[in-house]
Amino acid sequence: MPTATAKRLCPKGIFLPVRMARYAEISDTVFAIYRRFSPLVEPLSIDEAFLDVTGCERLFGSAEEVARKIKAAVREETGLTVSAGVAPNKFLAKIASELGKPDGLTVVPPGREQAFLDRFPWGSCGGWEGDGGGAPPTGDPDDRGSAPLVAGDAGANVRRERGAPA
Repeated sequence: MPTATAKRLCPKGIFLPVRMARYAEISDTVFAIYRRFSPLVEPLSIDEAFLDVTGCERLFGSAEEVARKIKAAVREETGLTVSAGVAPNKFLAKIASELGKPDGLTVVPPGREQAFLDRFPWGSCGGWEGDGGGAPPTGDPDDRGSAPLVAGDAGANVRRERGAPA
């Protein structure tokens, strides 16, 4: 949560100064861990990224196994937790990682994307003009842009190719 939001919600709170240099140092460590599992790391912020792990199965196992290994490595080397989401595309991986906070792992198996989305009240989502407020469509399953991935805070998001072993 941004500090400005926290101050607005808790005006009597005590807020300590940030240590951005330390945050950056830890972020570098976490991102180095991500790069051990895939060279395809797409940073979203100082503490979050998507990883494309397509083709890494022989080295590290399924995308879910990669997410578990990343979570373990980050915990062991930094003491931090990682929330991770494994899904066929970035949109779903991000939602899945949010569901697992603060230290979870949520997997959206290929072929179960729509069922995963259908459990949310999309009719209340601003900007979504669906038919009757249903979940947004997951798109063409053969679309390369919807390849499975893992997402998470403290930075782990991992993607694997659609059709690759889970």
